[in-house]
Amino acid sequence: MKELYKRIFISIILLILGCVIYFLFDKEIVSKTTQITKLLRNFLPDMLWCLSFYCISIYFSKKITNKYLIITFIYVFVISLLFEYLQHIKIINGVFDIYDIFIYIFSIVIANTFEIKLGGKL
Repeated sequence: MKELYKRIFISIILLILGCVIYFLFDKEIVSKTTQITKLLRNFLPDMLWCLSFYCISIYFSKKITNKYLIITFIYVFVISLLFEYLQHIKIINGVFDIYDIFIYIFSIVIANTFEIKLGGKL
């Protein structure tokens, strides 16, 4: 039960952090003028929501096995691709960006690596 609360807490923190970063740059509280701030504004929130989604998704297994990690990896990646595709065909707000797909892959690989290293005991 303790792992559940950790996962939920970490997931919420990652999601809130991504929203705060997005909000600060969107409302121009933080300047968007430098290349680094543009990268942070455009990609860090995507990375954080993907990590948050992965963290919550992995919870649904009673026992975290390699097979479950692979299934979760694919599931989170497909959902991420779906969001980008829906932006591309203008069903949801946003801009399709191929770099976002690379950020999603990077995020999922990081999360998956942590799960493997920690043995499912986040």
